[in-house]
Amino acid sequence: MGLLDVWFSRFLEKKLKKIAICSILIGLCVPLQSWAGNARGYKPFPEGTFLFCTYFKHFSANNMYAANKKISSDLNLSSNIGIFRPVYYKKIGKALYGEGDFIVNPQIFMMFGDRDMALGGEALSDSGFFDPMILATFWFVSAPEKKLWIGFSPYVTIPVGSYHTNRSLNLGENRWTIKPEIGIVKGFGEDLFLDFIMNIKFHADNDEFFSGQKRVKKSQSDLFGLETHLSYNLKKEFFVSLDYFFNSGGETEIDGIRKRDKQENHAIGASMFWSLKNNQQIMIEYLNNFDIESGAKTQTLGIRWSYFL
Repeated sequence: MGLLDVWFSRFLEKKLKKIAICSILIGLCVPLQSWAGNARGYKPFPEGTFLFCTYFKHFSANNMYAANKKISSDLNLSSNIGIFRPVYYKKIGKALYGEGDFIVNPQIFMMFGDRDMALGGEALSDSGFFDPMILATFWFVSAPEKKLWIGFSPYVTIPVGSYHTNRSLNLGENRWTIKPEIGIVKGFGEDLFLDFIMNIKFHADNDEFFSGQKRVKKSQSDLFGLETHLSYNLKKEFFVSLDYFFNSGGETEIDGIRKRDKQENHAIGASMFWSLKNNQQIMIEYLNNFDIESGAKTQTLGIRWSYFL
């Protein structure tokens, strides 16, 4: 083999590696599961309550999957996310069912942080702001006498976060998304509560997605989500929760080419909640994506501080 052939082979190997890396990064451009719900989130506070939450979450992953097969075990992904979340609870009438009030709670998720990834000798990173989310939950069923609450929450993601058209790894998505969600909380006795939450996420197109070589259009199919939380009061000021999450769908299409990266992913976790005095709460959570069809197999550690007025 001549020198020209050796040079061309190495050049082709490097190009193929970069193309493979860019294909993997397509899945990472979707935000991590940083704002998954928590136990008793669909149990409303009284009218006039102002709630302010701050979160810190750390994500890490070493393994990457595609089509239910491990395609990399040397992924070095790390992400740190901070979230500010102000919420206000307002009564707008009587509930359609139950003796409680029809409560609505307008709110916003403002998120910032960083993400670093190294794979195959390539290192990428980004920092700044994620796309913020605005939403409000409408509690049309509020039956405290039966320990039953049902709410509807339309999430809207606004594409104003950090986005660079010449990068494959970004915190922002450069597209609008809408996620209608319905949540049910049912109490059993004084201490046991079960949450059941369903949602579906609709994605607009990103017309300036960087494929590794040029800017193209990225589309994504609808993503169905389901989560459950089983929580129990160990003390008046302390309760624990077992958490389960499931996502299905969300296959991406880049420049008209289907990536065959449909999600069928399962995660399980645990959370602990402490009430401090009468107007503060600390939450610590752990989440493990234990069964991944497509995407990074992440682990999450998080903490939340909540203040009530």
